[in-house]
Amino acid sequence: MSGRQDFRVHILYGDDLFSIGQAIAAERARIRQETDPATADVNILELDASRAKFGEMESAVMVVSFFQSGHRLVVFDQLLKNRAAGDKGFQKQLLSLLEGIPPTTRVMIPIADTFISSKRGYELFKKTHFLHKWAEGPGKGIALLREHHLPTQRDMPQWIIKHAASLDGVFRPDAAAALAELIGTDTALCHQEILKVLTYLDFARPAEVQDVHELVSYGGIADIFSLVDSIGLGQTRTAQQMLHRLLEQQDPMEVFPMVVRQFRLLIRAREVLDQGGSQQQIAVRLEVHPFVAEKLERQARRYGISQLITIYQRLLEMDVANKSGGMPLDASLDLLIFDLSTAHR
Repeated sequence: MSGRQDFRVHILYGDDLFSIGQAIAAERARIRQETDPATADVNILELDASRAKFGEMESAVMVVSFFQSGHRLVVFDQLLKNRAAGDKGFQKQLLSLLEGIPPTTRVMIPIADTFISSKRGYELFKKTHFLHKWAEGPGKGIALLREHHLPTQRDMPQWIIKHAASLDGVFRPDAAAALAELIGTDTALCHQEILKVLTYLDFARPAEVQDVHELVSYGGIADIFSLVDSIGLGQTRTAQQMLHRLLEQQDPMEVFPMVVRQFRLLIRAREVLDQGGSQQQIAVRLEVHPFVAEKLERQARRYGISQLITIYQRLLEMDVANKSGGMPLDASLDLLIFDLSTAHR
C-alpha cells in the first residue's frame, strides 16, 4: 500500500451497490497484481459478518499475509445485520480489532443503505452510528468513509459518459441522455448496457442515439415517448400498434406505470410553460436532462393543462377498475389511446 495514505479500514456505504462492488473488485485486482495470481486468492477473504462471531472476524483480520511482499484483503459483508451489532461489548471489541489491524491488511466494510434526503442522510448508517462516529473521531487516519450515492437522473448522462470512458469507449452526449432515460439511475444495469453497445460497435466509434435505441433491451420508456407522440398527432393506428408491441414485451402492470409517469411529467411541463417558462426551466424544475426536456416541451404544447389533468384522472380510474375486477389494463389502455388519438385529429 506504499505511495498512498494507509487507510486500513474502508467503510463503503450508500445506495449505489454497483459502485461499492466495483471498489471492492478494484482492491481484489490490486492484490492479485502484487502477488502470484495463482495463489493471490489465499490473501483475499470475504466473510458473511451477519452470521460471524467475533472470534471468526478476529481470526480473519489477524492472520499474517502468506507472502512476504503481499497484502491481505478482508471484506466484512452484511456487518450491520449481525445480531450482536447493537451490543456495546461487541462494538468495543470490533473497534479495538480495527484499530489493531496489521499494516499489511486492509478491511473493507460494505454497507448497502437507503438514502432518505440530504438533510437526514441514510436510513441505517447515520452519523450517530458507532462506526461512523469512530471513523470521524478516534479512527481518523485508520479508517476512510467512502459514500457511494446513486447519481440523480439529471447526472446520469455524465455518469454514462465517464463510465464509458473508463471502459475505453465513447458515448456521445445525446446517446448518454437516451440511455439514461431508458435505464434511469440503475448503475449496474447501465454498465451492462454500455458494455453491450460498445462491444457491438467493437469500440471502433462513439455510441450514438440510434445505437442505444436499437441495442438496449429495456426500451419501454423510449417507446412511451413515441407512443405519446403518435397520440398527439392523431395517429390512432400507429399509437395502438406501439401499445400492442409494448404489451407483447412487457406485462400491462409494467407498461401502465410508464404511461402514468409520462402524463405526470407532461402536467408538470405544461405548468412550467403556462408560467412562461422555457425548455431549460423544464429541465431544471423536473430534474431531467435537456434531451428529455425537449421532448416533454414538444409533447406538452399539444395539450392544455385541463386536458392533461383529465387524462391523469382517467388513468387513476383505470387503475382502480383493474384492481377491483373491472376492465383489465390492456383493454382500458387500448380504449384510452383510441379516444385520445381520435380527439387530436
